[in-house]
Amino acid sequence: MNPQTPELTELYDQARATWGDDAAATLMDHLPPTVDQLVTKDDLHAFGIELGAQLRTELRQDVSALSKELRSELREDMRAFRAEGRRHIVADHQSRRRLARTAERSGRQPAGNTRADRRGGRGD
Repeated sequence: MNPQTPELTELYDQARATWGDDAAATLMDHLPPTVDQLVTKDDLHAFGIELGAQLRTELRQDVSALSKELRSELREDMRAFRAEGRRHIVADHQSRRRLARTAERSGRQPAGNTRADRRGGRGD
């Protein structure tokens, strides 16, 4: 046990005189080496406020970055979805045209291309 400030030396001497060497040594072992390292409730409160502000700022930045990343991924997915949809529409259109041409050549109405077929099989 070696107090590093005059205040702690005085406290140690008083504790030793009152409680004895062992109790004074135990007390000093549980104190910081200097008085200026003690933390007050006000210090903790200010630290809590500062830490909360830092965490909120970091959280906002993280959420913003994730939001931008998600928007970018969604845009890419939507582009791919639209392109795939267009390919299917074009392929369907081409298939219907081929069917219509084949039907014209054979002289009959192509399946799925009559008014009733387009309405789901109901007649007029």
